[in-house]
Amino acid sequence: MSIQKMRGAIHGAAKALGLDDDTRRAVIGQVTKKTFGTEKTSTTRLTEPECQAVLDEFQRRGWTGPKKKFWKESDRPKARKVHAQWGELKRFGAIEAKERKALHAWIRRQFNLPANVTADPDMMAEDDLDRVIDALKAWIRRLKAEQAKGE
Repeated sequence: MSIQKMRGAIHGAAKALGLDDDTRRAVIGQVTKKTFGTEKTSTTRLTEPECQAVLDEFQRRGWTGPKKKFWKESDRPKARKVHAQWGELKRFGAIEAKERKALHAWIRRQFNLPANVTADPDMMAEDDLDRVIDALKAWIRRLKAEQAKGE
């Protein structure tokens, strides 16, 4: 989740819990001071770990989490592989957004697809999926090699 979405989730969580603006700011201040040693009361000043700590606190207080968009998992193994590799790139920090539209945009750029050709792995031909999988594997291999050099 991007930091902007985390900040929005903090506001949504506070609203769902019935917290007014002052109470929300007080909770943010308490969490950041206790966890990170500096009291911050504005979401715009929070870092990603601080946002996560505040969201964890709201969950401890009974917030069930943001409403997640649901999409059906693909029946096609190669399409699932593409989505899994995209998620792995997100975990490596190589990409900002894990959403499908970001994946579609990357596929369009990588393979110079015209606007009338689908970039959705769930609808692509098997040979096109093989090319996408190979490109994602190569990207992941490069990241792992860079990570190994840094250790």
